[in-house]
This record gives sequence, structure tokens and C-alpha cells, in this order.
Amino acid sequence: MSKSVALLLVLVSLTASCINVAKPVLSSEELSKSPWVSKAPMPVAGAYFKAGVVNDKVYVIKLNVTYEYDLCGWSTKNPMPTPRYDFAIAAYQNKIYCIGGKTDSTPSATNEVYDPASDSWETKVAMPTPRHGLEANVVNGKIYLISGLVQHRRFPDVKGTFELTNITEVYDPATDTWTIKAPIPNAASYYSSAVVNNKIHIISVTQSNPEPLTRTQIYDPETDTWSYGAASPFPVDMAGGATVAGVTPQRIYVIGGRTSGLEVSYNQVYNPENDSWSMGSAMSTARYGLAVAVVNDEIYAIGGLAGSFVTVVQNDCNEQYDPLEDKTIPSAPSTSPSHPHDTSTPEAEREPFPTALVAATFVIITAVVGAGLLVYFKKRKY
Repeated sequence: MSKSVALLLVLVSLTASCINVAKPVLSSEELSKSPWVSKAPMPVAGAYFKAGVVNDKVYVIKLNVTYEYDLCGWSTKNPMPTPRYDFAIAAYQNKIYCIGGKTDSTPSATNEVYDPASDSWETKVAMPTPRHGLEANVVNGKIYLISGLVQHRRFPDVKGTFELTNITEVYDPATDTWTIKAPIPNAASYYSSAVVNNKIHIISVTQSNPEPLTRTQIYDPETDTWSYGAASPFPVDMAGGATVAGVTPQRIYVIGGRTSGLEVSYNQVYNPENDSWSMGSAMSTARYGLAVAVVNDEIYAIGGLAGSFVTVVQNDCNEQYDPLEDKTIPSAPSTSPSHPHDTSTPEAEREPFPTALVAATFVIITAVVGAGLLVYFKKRKY
């Protein structure tokens, strides 16, 4: 073997060894323990349920169904007086408010509150703007209803025709009154939202060319102003949004959802402290239109859909996620999140460290040095 060939083989070997060292390896214990655990499924399969929590019990509500989940099993409770779906839900002072939504393909302004203690419903003052496809968030005793879909102005009498609204309306349960606040800069629907440090985070996607556009819009009720945060890595709608008080720094988890019309199992994690995103352990069952609830610092992902058009499948699964057990989330997320992965991908193969960049760098160095050595040896006639 010539000296030039031997030297090139040594360089290739060194490059491969460097790439292998750069790739992180999780212990067998970390690999075997998933932060996702299957729990008792819903009594029926379904999607577009909304969930609220009172006294460590989850109440899952839609149309003419109300279920109570006590973390062990399910029971049936009194349904909403006005059957709706795609409404907003908020739990406050041990009661659950269901506001807006859709009835018979028409946006609703209905505001009904459920009292789990008496298993009864009460009607409150309706929301000024009938709409659906929105979320509700509680800050300092008031419920914020932001954006969503309203009846299309050009087709006021045609059911099923909608357009976005950027309105922000605030409900005060203490006085049963409504006020209007600063509109959201970019209207959204079927978004994910959560509250961190008394600020409401709206995480949405807009279909645009050539690719969908993701946005993180942040509302400060104290100043009645909007600002922007870092956009989520991957565009999803109909995902679950939640935050967990017992995790420091406090993060927002955007779980599941739909992209390009199909379900995903992504767990996108936003850290408002440094305005960065990372990827958590993927949900076991990919789905969109799911309900999420937080009990004792654990997130429950309930129901949802998979597929599209004629192949849509409703799901009854109930999966519990423990953020404190998720070893895939870095303690200090960078502003360049790793890519999401399928649930079938072993955690050891995830690459939070930029191994691709390292590999490419070493390959280029090898090629340049190798070419130079070949020229050198040829001139020296080795």
C-alpha cells in the first residue's frame, strides 16, 4: 500500500471517530422510561372536546356530553344547556366557563358556566362577538377571549362561511360584564395558547406560499399591548397548549396538532424566559383536535383525530405526560431547536448537538487535506 493511500485511510478513520463522539448517547434507564404513559381511555372516541380542571378532576366537554375524569376512571355529568363545539373553555374559582363555539354551523356567543360541586349549569351574559375556533385564558380574575372565526361579512346568511376576527374581548366573572381590549396584530384560529407570568401567548400558523407561517404573539393585560416571540419550529394547528407551574423555568408545551392536513406527534416546547424553542419527547399517539388538561404538574392529552377526508379516525386515548421526566428537553434551550422525531425513533438517535455540521466540516477538511497530500506525494514521486 502506498503512503498516500495509507494516510488518507487514517484521515477517514479519524473523521468517523470524531463524528461518533459528537453524537449524544442516553443511558439505558433514560431510554426505557418514557415521560408518556397511557391512562384510562375516554368512554367514547371523539375529538374537539375541551377540558377544564377543578379540584384535581378533569372535565371534558362537547355538545351534549360532559365527562368527569378523577385520574382513575370516568363518569358522566350533566351536559351543556346549549350544545356546542369549537368553543373556548376556562376554569376559574372552581367553576368552568364555556364561551362561544359553533351550533349548527353558526358561530355562537353563548356563555355558560358549569359548577362541578352541584353538577349544574348557569347561563351568563353572552360574549359580544359570536365566534368559534378560539381559546380562553385567565389572568388576574378575568377571562380573555382572543381572535377566532366569525360569520363572513360577504355571506351573512350562508351557514359554514367564516372569516378571521382580530378582536379581544374580556369577561369579568365577578360583575358578569364584558370589555374590549387591544386587538391581536395577526388574527388566528385553532391556535394554541397558555399563560406565563401573567402574559398570554398565542401560537398559531397561517397558510401562505411557499410555506406556512408560524407566529408567537404575546399579550400583556397590564399594559394592553402586544409583542412577538420566536416562531415555533413547525407549523401546526388544532394542537393542545399547556403550561406547568411546577417546572422551572416555566414553559409552554404545544402538543400534537395537524400539519399538511395530517396528524403529528410533535411536542414543541417554548421557553419565554429566553424566547427559545426546543423539542420534547413526542406524544405516543399522533393526533389533532385533542383536549389537554394539567393536574399536579402533569399534562393529559385526551381524544383527537387521525387521518383526513374519508380516512379520519376518532380516538379515545388518554395519555399522561410528565415534563419533569422528559430527558430530551435541554435545561437551557438554544434558539435553534432540534427537529421533531417520530415516536418510532429511539431517543438515542436524536441530535440536539449539531453533528451534521461537525460531520460536514470534517469531510471538507479531509477532502482538502487529502487532495493536497496527493498532489504533494505525486510531486515527490512517493
